[in-house]
Amino acid sequence: MQSKILLRYKKVLMFLCSVLISGLLQTLLPVSAFSPTYSYEEDAVNAAVYLYSLGLFQGVGLLPNGMPDFALTETPTRGQAITMLVRLLGGEQESLENAYAHPFLDSDWASPYIGYAYYYGLSNGVSNELFGTEEPISLNQFLTLVLRALDYEDVDWENPYATAEKAGLIYYDGEFMRGDIAFICANALDCFLKGSSMTLYQKLESQGSLSYSALPVPLENSEDSQANVDRCVIQVRDGDTMIREFYSATQNQESTVFLLTPTNQETNCVQILFDALEAGAFPEANGLTINYAEGSGTAEIIVSYQDSAEIIAYLEGRRETLSAENFESLAAAQRIVEMCVSDGMSSYDKVKAFHDYLIRFNSYEDTGERSHMAAGALIDGSAVCEGYSEAFQLLCYLGGIECRLISGTAGGQEHAWNKVNIDGTWYNVDVTWDDPVSIMPMLLYDYFLIGDDTLAQDHQWYLYPYFPVAEKDYSIN
Repeated sequence: MQSKILLRYKKVLMFLCSVLISGLLQTLLPVSAFSPTYSYEEDAVNAAVYLYSLGLFQGVGLLPNGMPDFALTETPTRGQAITMLVRLLGGEQESLENAYAHPFLDSDWASPYIGYAYYYGLSNGVSNELFGTEEPISLNQFLTLVLRALDYEDVDWENPYATAEKAGLIYYDGEFMRGDIAFICANALDCFLKGSSMTLYQKLESQGSLSYSALPVPLENSEDSQANVDRCVIQVRDGDTMIREFYSATQNQESTVFLLTPTNQETNCVQILFDALEAGAFPEANGLTINYAEGSGTAEIIVSYQDSAEIIAYLEGRRETLSAENFESLAAAQRIVEMCVSDGMSSYDKVKAFHDYLIRFNSYEDTGERSHMAAGALIDGSAVCEGYSEAFQLLCYLGGIECRLISGTAGGQEHAWNKVNIDGTWYNVDVTWDDPVSIMPMLLYDYFLIGDDTLAQDHQWYLYPYFPVAEKDYSIN
């Protein structure tokens, strides 16, 4: 058992994290052993990098230079602790694949690991319905968990120290932080399993539970360090959650998204996102540019957006400038809103006015690229479904109406329409299909403010759980 110098090690540790992880520590520690220096600051950083190199420890996000943020000075939680236990038991893959059921309502991101622990009787919650995922864990509690990974089943969790000494498990006294978790787990790998000549490391290696990788290459000579800080980060735990979180990122018009992936799963995660994009999961995204190195555990995704989303991002201060074409579309949309909206109009009145304007002053016609953009419907008077829906979204935004783009199929072809939120309730609006191709101008309301059940009679949309639900048709009464 070692003692910490508590007076100033927090600041020192934060400095070491920012320096060592930024580039001084470019080579991996040996993958067969971890040798403590008995300097807490150095041990915590070395242990974190060592475990990261084995696929056993991940950060809570990214530093401005793109490196993992191990957050070694933060207080660890029960969710983080049970995750480490599952990894030390070699059960991470099983936990992610099986997603064992459990009764805890606060499991959040740690649900697969909590389910695994619950299934095998490794840990209980703080109550019948709460695991206490975000509650802090103490040194004695965490030592007990790690000793269980070393096959010590009957451990007094209130006083596990004698058993830890018997097992050869090294730890530091003092305030318990994530750095302690890294240090204890790194040393546990060299401890022998109870009654065995095999170390925990050897057990995990024989099971194929270790994945070896280097730290990602730091972002060098960044011209905009604040942009790096502000980038959206998604910790990948499963495909469905990744798609849902990426959808949320596109709704916020994030220009750059970082994925933190399981080691050597970068290509699989990227392919899942590309497939989801093609399936219409991210209607506001126009394309993805991917930068990553296999085995790095990170992937940088630069998102390009439909022009209406770009304009909205500019209006919200998320973009510094717009293309000349989008400035033209914005000016046209502002003129239309001034023309259509008057004082005292309800949300319903505004949405109807925008719907009617686009139908009266447009014809369905594919005239090239602009007809697929808001500019086609706002300026040229000819558009296809993309142009109608993007123009409608922009008009609603300027009119203070929450509106989403939706992708799917209709009539056996790829199609786009909108969902709008009126007084807290979502409805579908398909301006395109209310503007039929005909010799005489027609203004229909067959697809105006209808529910999903009505729309589903001739429309299909992908990845339904990620889009707002329209439970019913609109009724004025």
